[in-house]
Amino acid sequence: AGEGPDVAAVLLGNYWAYPRYAKILRELLPGNYKVLTIRDFDPALWVSQKLQDFVTGLVVVLVYSLASVGILNTLVVSVVERTREFGLLKALGMSQTRLVATYYWEVVFLLVLGLALGSLLAAPSVWFLCTKGIPIKGLQEMARTFHFPLEGTSFTGHFFPSKFLRLLGIVSAITLLAGAPPLVRLRRIEPAQAMRK
Repeated sequence: AGEGPDVAAVLLGNYWAYPRYAKILRELLPGNYKVLTIRDFDPALWVSQKLQDFVTGLVVVLVYSLASVGILNTLVVSVVERTREFGLLKALGMSQTRLVATYYWEVVFLLVLGLALGSLLAAPSVWFLCTKGIPIKGLQEMARTFHFPLEGTSFTGHFFPSKFLRLLGIVSAITLLAGAPPLVRLRRIEPAQAMRK
């Protein structure tokens, strides 16, 4: 008693896992220890983090929604402009299944090409952000208040391979799902009508 710190903070990798860890600590520590979550200890910071997460989530949903609309629009236009071509392929005896497979191979090719080019173009920016960072001279105090990662006088990022792979998976799923609606038009193409266009 009387030795050591009166308060000890526990830094978590997953910020929002604090209720579970608080429960575990309460069970492990003797009764004379008091365990406070960030919500109890600093309600203002908790509200700030909650608001920040909400805004971030809103922006992410908006970006994915715009990406979905853009991809869908591109694929619909591709099918509409190639109606004559698809009609000709059907007239020459290509089966519906093979036509759909050909269309989806094109979608997958565009997806792989887009992911490769996107990753390649983003790599320099990610490298710069993770190694050099964005200078924030004069803003260090504000950065500490909002718990931004600081290295010297720069705001630096961190690259997580697992999150990068998850992002690639989400983009792939969006692209493949966006490729489904144009299939309705593709299946309905009649060779005789398509050849007149």
